[in-house]
Amino acid sequence: MAAGFELKDQIESVSAEQVVMVTGFISRANNRQGESRLVLHAQQIQTET
Repeated sequence: MAAGFELKDQIESVSAEQVVMVTGFISRANNRQGESRLVLHAQQIQTET
């Protein structure tokens, strides 16, 4: 999921195999069932072509 118009527009064309460079931080989030997941909070995303 990407929030914000700039990030959304930038990642719409990214494929599963494409290399991206991300600046931001990672946090852990727990859902109501107690399952944990890593969440990437990206401040900048650069696609490699």
